Amino acid sequence: MFVVNFNVGIVKKLLLIAIFFIPIVFMQSCDKDETIPLIHKIGDLHQGGIIFYLDNTGEHGLVCAISDQSYGTEWGCLPTLVTDADELSIGAGAQNTLDIISVCTSSDIAAAICNDLILNEYDDWFLPSKDELDKIHESLDIINSSSKDNGGEMIQTTNYWTSSRFGGDTAWVQNMDSGGRQYTNLVDKSNHVRAVRIF
Repeated sequence: MFVVNFNVGIVKKLLLIAIFFIPIVFMQSCDKDETIPLIHKIGDLHQGGIIFYLDNTGEHGLVCAISDQSYGTEWGCLPTLVTDADELSIGAGAQNTLDIISVCTSSDIAAAICNDLILNEYDDWFLPSKDELDKIHESLDIINSSSKDNGGEMIQTTNYWTSSRFGGDTAWVQNMDSGGRQYTNLVDKSNHVRAVRIF
C-alpha cells in the first residue's frame, strides 16, 4: 500500500499563493494587450473647468471656466484695428487670442483677461472662437448645472464675446439665451467673457 504524507501547512500556503498571484498575472497580461482610455463626458469637471467639447477620441477637448471672467468689457481696442483673429472654427480660439493681444496692449480687453488668467493652477486660457462658444451654448444646461455643483456660476442669458473678428471694428458675440443667436458687435461695446482651455 502506497501512502503519501502531505504537509497540510505547506499545501495551504501554496493554495493561498496561487489564489493571490493568478489574478495579478492575468490582469498584467490583459494590460499588455490593450490600454483602456479615460472616458470623459460633457459636463465633467476636468483640468480646471467644465468639459463642453470632446474630440473623436473622447480623451481630449475643451473646458470652460466655472465662472465668468468679466461681466462687461470691450473686445478692443479702438482706434487700433486688429487685422487677424478672424478664424471661426473649433481649435482657433487660442490663436485668435494671441492675434488680438499682439495688437491690443490693454490688459482689460476680453482676450487679455483670458490670456492672463491663472485658474485652478492652469495658465493657458483663451477667449473662445465663434464655433467654440457655440459649443458651450449647445450644452448650456449641463454646463450650468456642473458649474453650480462645483462652486461656480451659471452662464448668463446675455451676450458673450468670441475671439473671432468679423471685420473692421466688429467681432462676433453670442447671446446665451435659449435661441443662442450669434451676431456682430462693435468692438468697443461691453459684453461678458468666459475663458476656455484645451486639455
